[in-house]
Amino acid sequence: MIVFILTSILFLVLLVVGLLVYLLYAVRAIIDTQDVIFDAAANAEEIYNEIQMNQEAIMNAHFRQN
Repeated sequence: MIVFILTSILFLVLLVVGLLVYLLYAVRAIIDTQDVIFDAAANAEEIYNEIQMNQEAIMNAHFRQN
């Protein structure tokens, strides 16, 4: 009976530790995903600003020709 109780306790402790490790990796994956999304948004903003500058330069060059 004692062996069964000790085995059950050990199993439950290992189960809890495994779940905590899994949650740690899941949270880390979410944080990494948020970092990737933030970087992509920053790059998109840079590209958008560059496109706007190029459009303004094209418009200025067009008006100078006319």
